[in-house]
Amino acid sequence: MKTAYEQTSVYINLNGRQELSALCRSRGGEWVRSTIDLNSVLGNCNGSFEWGGCDFGASAKNVELRDGKVLSAHLKRKDGSWTETPVVVNLTEHISNNDGTLRRSDQEDVAMIAPDVCEKLDAVGGLIRNQQTVIDKGVFQLEFITAANQRMVLQELEVAFLRLGKLADCIKGEFDEEQKDGGMPQSNPDAVLRPMIRSFENVSTKTDKALGLIEKIFEFNTCIPTLQRDLDSLRVEITTEVTLIKPSIDAIQEKIAESITEIEANQLVLKGAKAVKGKTKSVEALIKFSGWVLLPIGLGTNVTKVDNPLREAIKDTERRIKQDEETHMGLQAELDELTKQEAGLHATLCAHDALISQLTYLSTTITDLESHAESAKGTIGSMKKLADRLIDIARDLEDKGAMTDYQVSKKEYAAHVVCVLDMALPQFTAVGEVEGVLLELEGGDDEKGTVKEALKNEIAIVRRKLELVRMLN
Repeated sequence: MKTAYEQTSVYINLNGRQELSALCRSRGGEWVRSTIDLNSVLGNCNGSFEWGGCDFGASAKNVELRDGKVLSAHLKRKDGSWTETPVVVNLTEHISNNDGTLRRSDQEDVAMIAPDVCEKLDAVGGLIRNQQTVIDKGVFQLEFITAANQRMVLQELEVAFLRLGKLADCIKGEFDEEQKDGGMPQSNPDAVLRPMIRSFENVSTKTDKALGLIEKIFEFNTCIPTLQRDLDSLRVEITTEVTLIKPSIDAIQEKIAESITEIEANQLVLKGAKAVKGKTKSVEALIKFSGWVLLPIGLGTNVTKVDNPLREAIKDTERRIKQDEETHMGLQAELDELTKQEAGLHATLCAHDALISQLTYLSTTITDLESHAESAKGTIGSMKKLADRLIDIARDLEDKGAMTDYQVSKKEYAAHVVCVLDMALPQFTAVGEVEGVLLELEGGDDEKGTVKEALKNEIAIVRRKLELVRMLN
């Protein structure tokens, strides 16, 4: 499995020896610390990076890694001059993550380097921290989307409702039946209608965009099961290692106790042997001091026969004690190392529990964010439905033909205006005066009261709703 390393790796960096290092995810979901010496795959060809060359670092300065994938450096040319601006090369073009190992994309597979639990824990911790950063940005983004969308939508509705008022004024002009030279009406509703439709369309477009951005917030929660699974696997691995170390520690402690017992026993033997040797030397000294020159040969021989084996026994015991002490020191060092590993694993468990708490907090944050996003989605979705409905009404009005051609009645135009007012009432009160438009319509009625009579009930309903809105506010 060869994939772009920057997409499946964390903690990507460049050390002083021009080695690219990263913690890479393997096929099995594990994290592997991997490095690749860029001097072994990159060369300097007269001031340009060359794939397949080598040892570019010998003629490079100001070497940097940008965004975890772009290598930048000033390179030396053949004439001894340096490139005036940094030369860059995209490492992802030739380096990939092959099952947890960084390598040239055209190289054969090699054995994977297994990470230890600390590296895996660091990798998962890095993912949780990165995800927390993404969530924090998501919270800010949602607040911005909600506020900005509200502001922009209201601005567009303001324009649309201003047009609506002008449309009512146009209808009033038609009812006045004042004409210009040539018999054409004084007002042209179509000239007002198209900009109003565009304003409603802008509202629909902006709410669509806001809804698309909000939908991405609901994708944040998909990372939680994977992170939880990684942490669960790590805990099993850590506790398994703790379980394996404990018997080893107990066994070594038993061996140490046995070695201490054996050392003490040999020390007692050595003490007794040295005591016997001291008595032997006392006998020899007594013989020499008394001047018993004519002692039988056998007595001196017996003393010598006692002394020589005793010396050998003492040396052998001292040698065994030394060996036992060296063994004891080795066992103690091994015990210290295992105890250190055990303490490290317990510290890792504490760090793991801290990550569990972070993940729980992250999950709670995502849940709260999704709740706010759902609320914003509902509000913005309602606004979109309203805008789409207003577009349909306005387009229907447009489709029926221009009032100047008398293809529809004044009454029908006025009825559409009242319908728009009724539909848009919740938002209209924030940006305009409904009563003013109603008065325009009524004021433009003809002598027979055609509009006022036909729309009396509808206008009354709008007025009652308007009064209710005012009371609630």
